[in-house]
Amino acid sequence: MIDKAVKHAPGFMLYDDTSRALLSLSNEGLGEVIRAAINYKLEFEDTPTLTSGLEFPFQIVKGAIDRDGEKYIKRCEQNAANRAKSNDC
Repeated sequence: MIDKAVKHAPGFMLYDDTSRALLSLSNEGLGEVIRAAINYKLEFEDTPTLTSGLEFPFQIVKGAIDRDGEKYIKRCEQNAANRAKSNDC
């Protein structure tokens, strides 16, 4: 898991493959998973209380949020390094 206290991406994305899987859920189930994802992203709530059977789809979305967050942090670090290099000239 990424260190969210340091820096975090300004949002998250649902990719097509994940979205297709989520569309197989009922409207209520989809709402629960999306709400849990939003709470995870904004409030860092790691263990939401979900209806049985919704933990798996949530874990898929959570994994994407974490991976994208790690990429964002690396990009920010690289941008900072590039700025430092350009200021050295």
